[in-house]
Amino acid sequence: MSGLESGIDGCPSHTTTAQAQLSDDFDAFTFLAEPHPVLTRARNEAPVFFDEATEHWVVTRYGTIKTMLADPETFSSVNALDPISPLDERVPQTLEVGGFGGRPFIVNLDGEAHGETKRIMAKVLHPRAVAAFEPRIRQLAQDMLGQLPTGEPFDFVDRFTLEFPALVIFEFLGLPAEVVREVTGWADARLELFFGSLPGDRQAHEAEGIVEFWKFIEDHIDAQTENPGDHFVGDLVRLMLDGEEDVTKNDIANYCWSFLFAGHETTTGQIGSMVRDMLLQREAWEAVVDDPTKISKAVEESLRMNTSVFNWRRRATREVDLDGITVPGGANLFLVYGSANRDADQFPDPDRFDVDREGLRKHLGLGFGAHFCVGAGLARLQLKIVLEELTALMPNLQLVPDAEQRYIDNVSFCGPRSLWLVDR
Repeated sequence: MSGLESGIDGCPSHTTTAQAQLSDDFDAFTFLAEPHPVLTRARNEAPVFFDEATEHWVVTRYGTIKTMLADPETFSSVNALDPISPLDERVPQTLEVGGFGGRPFIVNLDGEAHGETKRIMAKVLHPRAVAAFEPRIRQLAQDMLGQLPTGEPFDFVDRFTLEFPALVIFEFLGLPAEVVREVTGWADARLELFFGSLPGDRQAHEAEGIVEFWKFIEDHIDAQTENPGDHFVGDLVRLMLDGEEDVTKNDIANYCWSFLFAGHETTTGQIGSMVRDMLLQREAWEAVVDDPTKISKAVEESLRMNTSVFNWRRRATREVDLDGITVPGGANLFLVYGSANRDADQFPDPDRFDVDREGLRKHLGLGFGAHFCVGAGLARLQLKIVLEELTALMPNLQLVPDAEQRYIDNVSFCGPRSLWLVDR
């Protein structure tokens, strides 16, 4: 077993020195604030190691992760949304009493159920529908970016990235813009509850927010049944009412539940990381200021450099060898996309933000295979528009030196929750 023998319940009974040291140094809940030093070591010294704290195997190399994503029968998605930490007993009680109807959906479904759900989602997320939405997205970006101050520092997350993707999703779902801050707060509650490590009282409080979030979605669907609007929810309600698809109200609520969270959280993080990474490597920023035709390439390089879905989960359905390590059936795994995207065997000079890099779309920033992101087109469009408008409006934008950067402690989603900038 190449220096590692499996113990009971998928835990290793013997590890190499490198694996043990990496397990000690790897904190799954906080490493996303500065992920790359420990991941570079892992790829070089122990590309698969067992994290004792979370009881997950950590997989770090590009080729291995891509092979796993291409084999959903062996690497199931069933655990993708499982709470990473034990839930306080008050949480399931609160969710049940509150009528929470969330259930497995796209990212934690396998086989035919996953394919059917994704097929229905793709009907209303068709590229033509996304393209038709571009003028409204651009107008939103222009309006919000035009309100940013010049000559004085501002928090780009608070002033733009936290709300812009949410407003785009709101428009897509037909939701009122005035509740955007409340909904982003509910999304944060979901992130911390299912992907973080919170004390019991905090868990109970966040569960109440989850119930409010769900009721908000249900009320919106109910309001659409009389006269469905020209938007995502209206389209799904029409499918339900016409009987064209086997779609229920609870199905639509699950679509909205996932879309509101995934479409907001991932794009918020990606915009912040994209701007930060390009300003840290100023030549990348200057390259697109000088030649805006390179902006689409910069978007792809951003998804490679620091993808917002940085670390995702799978479960092995059988015993399998990964980079010389035997992982038992039933084991939980972290597939660290953000590490795969910095694998020097696949991407030469991986820490450089290179807008002219060849093979840019080989990154795993939007997944791969059956679970490739169904909202990839909408995400790419938002990133492209933001970078086009921001570089045109503020070509001399800079990072504020030594400013605090905040992150939400969690195991999966990467992106700054504060980013101080100044336009000189």
